[in-house]
Formats: sequence, C-alpha cells, structure tokens
Amino acid sequence: AFDAMAQQAARSGGQRPFTPRQIAAGRTYAALVERHASVGIKGRSIETGSGRGGSAAGGIMDLILDEGRVIAAMQDAIGDGWALAVLRASKRKRRPLTVRELVDRVCLQGETISAVLEGCGWSVYGETVACAREALAGALDRMASRV
Repeated sequence: AFDAMAQQAARSGGQRPFTPRQIAAGRTYAALVERHASVGIKGRSIETGSGRGGSAAGGIMDLILDEGRVIAAMQDAIGDGWALAVLRASKRKRRPLTVRELVDRVCLQGETISAVLEGCGWSVYGETVACAREALAGALDRMASRV
C-alpha cells in the first residue's frame, strides 16, 4: 500500500506521502501481526510444540510473548481516536473511520487511503484525503517510537 500511494503521489507531481520511518513502522507492524497470527501453538503444550524439550520451547514462547508486547504497544500508540467522524447528515452513506481501522486496513490489508475512504463512503479528494493521511502519519510516528 505504501508503494502504491507513493506512485500515486509521483504521478500527480506530489511528494511522497510518508517518511521512511513511518513506512518502516507500518511494515514492521504488519510483519509482527502476520507472524504472530500464524504461530501454530494454540491448544498445544509448549514442551511438545517444538519437539526439542522445554528450553527451546521456552525461547520460542519468550519470542512470541515479546512480539505480542510490541504489537500491543504499537496498537496502544495508534490510540482509539477518529480519523474521520461524521459530523452531519449527508446523502452519501458515510461511516466514521477510526485511526485503528485506517492503520489496519493500510498496513495489514494493503489498501491505499483512497480505497479505505471509498469503502467507508467518503469522498476521495482534497481535505478528506489530507485528514486521513495526517491521521495515518501521526499514528505511524507514534508506532515507530514503540518499536
């Protein structure tokens, strides 16, 4: 998603929408969440999970727990605020967009800001895109400080 958004900005003659630090934070978050979600030890004994005994399994479990703590810290940094809130009735079927949903849809699902806005019924130009980009950039900055 970050590459696609950079290409969109380049085509329109604009600057890259996110700094390398912000992009790294988003990609780190995605990698951690993906790896953490794919851990195959749910419902199994830690000792039998690795086939190598307790000490190796303990090391693996420590890694899993550490990753979980980093993910939780990054999600805390995202916060529970609004990226876009519906302030008045409109003919468009807009729905509010939290910063967490915006981050997850961009970083984890690979959607561009434009695709997220369209999916939530928001217009994809001007102030709306700028607000969403600012909310995402701010969250990525906060997340980068937690890695």
